[in-house]
Amino acid sequence: MAALEREKQLKKWRRSKKDTLTESMNPRWQDLSREWYDQAK
Repeated sequence: MAALEREKQLKKWRRSKKDTLTESMNPRWQDLSREWYDQAK
């Protein structure tokens, strides 16, 4: 339930604020989903 509430909160943010949050956690903007597809092979 917390994830859904967080998603609703983020949806109201401006794009620039979302980008700042992303850069604080993933400064190189690495594709984090790549590992999911490598495991599927």
